[in-house]
Amino acid sequence: MTRSNRSVAAYGGNPRLEHVTLDADHALSGRRVALIRTVAAFLDRALGTIRR
Repeated sequence: MTRSNRSVAAYGGNPRLEHVTLDADHALSGRRVALIRTVAAFLDRALGTIRR
């Protein structure tokens, strides 16, 4: 089991958590928009959509 998988497994069973993998370098330089959209979508689901 990789270090990342062990970290995810440690939170297993919590239905509010999600594991997402983005194919990018460490700084996410080419995937920042995707990261922001992923986080925003998660927050919308977890906290409810806010006025935009």
